[in-house]
Amino acid sequence: MAFNGGFLSKETDNASLLESRVLAAVRPIVGDELIDVTYWALRFELASSGQIDDPDFYFGGEVELRFKHSGTIFISWDENAGWSHHYSVQARTSSAFLPGALVAWPARGVGVWPSLIGSRLTEAEILGAEGVPHVIVLALAGKKVCIGDGHERTFCDGDDILVRIGDSVPQLPLLERVWESGRRR
Repeated sequence: MAFNGGFLSKETDNASLLESRVLAAVRPIVGDELIDVTYWALRFELASSGQIDDPDFYFGGEVELRFKHSGTIFISWDENAGWSHHYSVQARTSSAFLPGALVAWPARGVGVWPSLIGSRLTEAEILGAEGVPHVIVLALAGKKVCIGDGHERTFCDGDDILVRIGDSVPQLPLLERVWESGRRR
């Protein structure tokens, strides 16, 4: 660890937060095969699974991604984790919510997800602002899957989850690369 006058430097602090709040769960899934996807939403946030296919959809909850060999990760928002922003994205191997707080919405048969199930995650990248992670970008079957925290229709600093598929996400060019995995086969 790098110390600066007896205190941890901001860079070391951010690196430690990034490792514990995001990378510990994301790093192991790179190179693995996606086998299932479930959206877990607060009650009454989803009326039907058809909403998952809405390109402007956002919700309170988390996205569960199951992989063939490396298990499950849950991607959600995180509040006051120690970053300079109020909210950030987080990735964990278990739910961030209390049991019974969320309703499961299987996504494997909705929208673009059927074409991604069974494909290998070749790359992952974390995008953010001021070193704070807000979007996890996953490369599956030649498509970008962007999952991050936000509010309404905008990634960054919010207590909702947004899932966007493809390269035409307007906020992505405005964000900085916080971490990238490199390509795996």
